Amino acid sequence: MNSSTANSQYIRKSRKFHDAWAFVLYAISVIGFSTFSILNMNKTNVVFTEILDLQAGLYSSGVVFGFLFFTFTCLRFFPEVFLKLILLCYPIGALLLVVAILKINNWVPSLYLILPVILFLLWAYVIYRYWKWLRPAAKITKVAVKIILKNLFTALFGLVLVFSVIVFQMFLIINMDIKNNEYLSSNTVLYFFFILNLFWTFSNAVYFFKVYITSVAAHHIFDEANSSLSKALKVTLFSLGSICLGGLVISIVSTIRFIINEKRDRNREERRNNLLVDILLCIAAVIFSLLEDILEFANTLTFPYIAIHGDSYSKSMHSAFELATALSPVGILGHSALSLVLNMIAGVVGFFSGFSIYYYLFDPKMNSYVLKAYVYSGGLPVIFFMLAMTTITSGFIGLVFIAAENSEMIDNKYRNDLESALSEK
Repeated sequence: MNSSTANSQYIRKSRKFHDAWAFVLYAISVIGFSTFSILNMNKTNVVFTEILDLQAGLYSSGVVFGFLFFTFTCLRFFPEVFLKLILLCYPIGALLLVVAILKINNWVPSLYLILPVILFLLWAYVIYRYWKWLRPAAKITKVAVKIILKNLFTALFGLVLVFSVIVFQMFLIINMDIKNNEYLSSNTVLYFFFILNLFWTFSNAVYFFKVYITSVAAHHIFDEANSSLSKALKVTLFSLGSICLGGLVISIVSTIRFIINEKRDRNREERRNNLLVDILLCIAAVIFSLLEDILEFANTLTFPYIAIHGDSYSKSMHSAFELATALSPVGILGHSALSLVLNMIAGVVGFFSGFSIYYYLFDPKMNSYVLKAYVYSGGLPVIFFMLAMTTITSGFIGLVFIAAENSEMIDNKYRNDLESALSEK
C-alpha cells in the first residue's frame, strides 16, 4: 500500500459530523447564556480591562514565556534528563517552601518533622511508580515536540483561539459577579445551568485544542510535506459534535461538584453545624471528584482517538480504551509520568509568576481591587502556559495510538523512536 492510499484510508478518510445534537444544544446554550450575561452584568459596571494591571501582566508574561522557551528547548534536545531532573528536584523545592511557610506563620515545631516525612514518602512512591516510564515517555515526547515546533504557526493559531475563548468566559464571570448576583442566586435552576454552561465552554475549548493538536501531529507524521492548518482545522470542525458531548458529560459532574462544595463553604461561613449534612456533603464531594477524574482520564484517551479516526464520542471512548489496554504500559503510564512532570513545571511557573509580581509590585496598603487585578493579570499568562503544555500531552497520546495501529505508515525519521518506546516493558 503506497503512502497516499494509506493516508486516504486513515487520517484523511471521509469524515462524518457525529453527535450533532450535542453541538446544537451547546450552540443554543452558549448563545442564550452569553446574551443573558451581557444584558445582566453587575450594576457596578466593572470593565474587564479595568481590573487588569499592565505591569503585573508583563512580569508574569516574562516568566511564562521564559519557561516556555526553556521547557520546549529541553524537551527537544535532552528530554529524558530534563524530565528526571524535574521529578527529582521538585519535591525538594516544595519541601523548602512548606517549611518556610510554616516558619513564617509560627506553626507547631513538630510539623517540621511530620511534613518532611509525609512528603518524602509521597516522593518515594512517585519515583518508584513513574521513574522507569520516563525513558520511553521522553522518546515519544521528543517526537511530539519536534512536530509542534515544525508546525509552530499552526499550533499557535489553535492556542490563541482557545485562549481567547477562555479569556472571554473569564470576562463574563467577572462582570456577572456570580456569587453576589441576586438574580442568579435567587433562581436555583438558572444558577445551575449558568454554571454548567461555563464549565461546558471551558471543557469544549480544551477538548477542541486536544483534537486540533492531535490532528496536526497525525497529518505531519504521515505526510510532512502536505500537512497544513486547513486540514487540521477541518478534522477538528468535523469533531465538534463529539467534543460538545464529551464536554457536556464532564461538565455536568463538575457543576454538581462545584455546587456541593459551594454549599459546604456556605454552611461553614454561616456556622450551620449539622454533622449528618456535613458528612453527606463531604462524601458526595469525594464521589463526584473521583468521577470527574475518571471522566477526565477517559477523555484524555478519547479525543486523540477522535482526531485520528473521526468516530462518535461513545464509539471512540470504547475503542480508545481497548487500544490503550492492549498496548504496553508505556501509553498510559508514560503519559501519566509526563503529565505529572509538566504539572510540576506549571506549578513552578505559577510560583515564580506570583513571586515576581509580589516582589516588584506588592504593597500592603493596596486595596482589594488592585490585588484582584494582580491575580487576574498574573493568572492569564499561567493559563496560557498550561494550554501550551497540552500540545505536548495531546501529541503524545496521538503518537502512541498511531504507532500502535499503523507504525509502517509513519515517516522513517520518527518511526524508530516511537517503536523503541512502545517496545519497552
